[in-house]
Amino acid sequence: MTASISKSVSFKNSNDLAVLSDYLDTPDGRRTLSASGKSDNVQIIDKRVAPDGVFLHLEDPTARISKNVWKSFLNRSSHVVTVTLMQGAGTGLSDEQSMQFLQSYSETIRTSQTSAPIAQEPSAEIQRQPIRTKPKQSQNLKRVGIFRRLLL
Repeated sequence: MTASISKSVSFKNSNDLAVLSDYLDTPDGRRTLSASGKSDNVQIIDKRVAPDGVFLHLEDPTARISKNVWKSFLNRSSHVVTVTLMQGAGTGLSDEQSMQFLQSYSETIRTSQTSAPIAQEPSAEIQRQPIRTKPKQSQNLKRVGIFRRLLL
């Protein structure tokens, strides 16, 4: 399962979700859903539209990880949140159970109205400690490759 969120505001009008839903039914929309980038290779098995999202069950024989893919496109604070569920053969879940799992997982995703900083400075309580090596060991490290250094 993967989730991603758009960096910029994507939904500006109340009907943008319906426009996205209609777009996914077009050859261009199916092309974006296909692992190979070819619209003929992907088939929409099930599509459900909710007030805040579009849920799809796709069959894509060209996909390497899973031929069955479930995707949701959600409107969260006017940003597109995409959730993808892939499962291999023998997972024991029916198609309907997978769709219900995707829908219930998507309902738990909420976005904050305030944005948090991406990178934060270390807390004052956390102090960086220098790494100390023995003088002889540092000379030996100069003679080994980078991967070897990481392992030492």
